[in-house]
Amino acid sequence: MRRSRGRAWPLALAALGTACAQALGQTVSPMETIDAANALAHVRRLSDDAWRGRGTPSPGLDSAAGYVARWYGRWGFEARGDTGFIQRVPLLMLRRRVEAAWRVGETFRPMQVAVNIVLAEPPAGEGTWPVRVASNDSLPRDAAGSVVVFPPSTAAGEGMLARVAAARRAGAAAVLTVVPDEVVPRIAAALAANEHESPWTVALPPRPLLVGWLAASAWRAVAPSARDGRLAWRLRVRVDTAARAWAPNVIAYLPGRDPQLRHEVVVLSAHLDHVGVGPPVDDDSIYNGADDNASGTAALLEIAKAFAALSPELRPRRSLLFLHVSGEELGLLGSQWFVAHPPVPLAAIVADLNIDIIGRNAPDTVVVVGKPFSTLGATIDSVAAAYPGLRLRPIDDPWPQEQLFLRSDHFSFAQHGIPAVFFFGGFHADYHRPSDEADRIDADKLARVARLVFAVARAVADADARPRWNLRAWEQVRLLTGNNEP
Repeated sequence: MRRSRGRAWPLALAALGTACAQALGQTVSPMETIDAANALAHVRRLSDDAWRGRGTPSPGLDSAAGYVARWYGRWGFEARGDTGFIQRVPLLMLRRRVEAAWRVGETFRPMQVAVNIVLAEPPAGEGTWPVRVASNDSLPRDAAGSVVVFPPSTAAGEGMLARVAAARRAGAAAVLTVVPDEVVPRIAAALAANEHESPWTVALPPRPLLVGWLAASAWRAVAPSARDGRLAWRLRVRVDTAARAWAPNVIAYLPGRDPQLRHEVVVLSAHLDHVGVGPPVDDDSIYNGADDNASGTAALLEIAKAFAALSPELRPRRSLLFLHVSGEELGLLGSQWFVAHPPVPLAAIVADLNIDIIGRNAPDTVVVVGKPFSTLGATIDSVAAAYPGLRLRPIDDPWPQEQLFLRSDHFSFAQHGIPAVFFFGGFHADYHRPSDEADRIDADKLARVARLVFAVARAVADADARPRWNLRAWEQVRLLTGNNEP
């Protein structure tokens, strides 16, 4: 185990407190209070070894939640949790054992889970299904009751969401998307083996069908048998209950100024958790998650500080809710609990602006996953154009094969028909590794992304009309999630 590279954060946080006092005195403009040094101080504190990677659940995650909540208290936000700023998320800790295999004729070929296949929340039980192959234009005619495989030529873009939805309507048992070999371990790491699951998931909208990602090399080995109609897929899943626990969400609320619109709410979200302690890499076993997602957490705190600097008559017309969730790494657990138990009516939430992994990679761009899906995209583009000094260009998702729209907390809001986007800096070699440390963060980029999100949140909160889905994108999201409300 290796100690964090430096203990400068106590001094930095002292400086941060001084900056906050200046901000609350309104000696500078609110956006200018979003400061790179302050943000980096938050990242260093949240990703320190003392909090042991902020796994869900863990004492380190609880400490991180307490740290975040204390800032909201100092800045005068309203607490909207069960106890102060904390909303308790109940967890049922499970151990899931998954075995998958191809069957060619009577011969079974085992598949290495998390190496050549990864599945999203497989249910307990056992089954064997025939395999059918999708084409670019249509599902196989006999998709009902089968496993539909989407080869690489069909596995990208918004169209993939529509095809998954079509498989659901056709009664398919599962959908496997063929992706490059290197993508499968990344998805497996993101899902974190789903060893924890909240007991309330049975009461929420279920996944419409089993979804998985399949390595291209594993598919090439059996594709000829699939074309001959001789291929089947077997899945065995055993789930054992280990213990019950809970994890914290942090919820802070800033009322809007407009009597006609203050009942409507713009949510700004970021996940607080990371993956905790894991296998040692170069003698370091603490996965500190500086970029994933101490960077997003720090940005949210800086944005909140900037809004707190506004006098009540200068606040946005709509109210703002700042949401730091747990359990994102284990399947969006905290955000799923939030939308099932919201402190404000879901119908009052007009948008979710989610921030996850923004402190690395190209300094002049930020990916906005879901940007084309709603009018939020046009708002983001217009705000970026209005602030050229940010030197930041919001771009569409360049990695559709990763299916990122399904993989962070904004998706929990989209499932309920709430327009949502995901600000994302992109993957890197330190993703879900102990080397995701604070000294590798581009603090200047982090602060500029935070300023952009601040300006977008203000624009959305001040607009006359609520954001709207574009109809084509909403149809895809609706079919995928089973939500029938526009």
